[in-house]
Amino acid sequence: QAGDVVLGQPPLGQLAGTPVAVVRGLGHLAAVSRAEAEARGLPDVVVLHYLVNFRYFLTPPDRDGLEAFARRIDPTYVDGELRYLDA
Repeated sequence: QAGDVVLGQPPLGQLAGTPVAVVRGLGHLAAVSRAEAEARGLPDVVVLHYLVNFRYFLTPPDRDGLEAFARRIDPTYVDGELRYLDA
């Protein structure tokens, strides 16, 4: 059903505008979690919790912070010229 939350997956409404590769990975969080937990010697539940609670998008305040950072490290930076990887 729409709006249902599936353990190991974020709510679908949060995926709008998310790059395809991220959406594909989110569809397999449990498998990704198991593999990464094993590779790092961590408990699967800890890695799954991290991945489920990770934000896969930037909010306006996040973008504002990136703009401020860009202005501080590059005197030639022009506001609004941040580029984002959409792959």
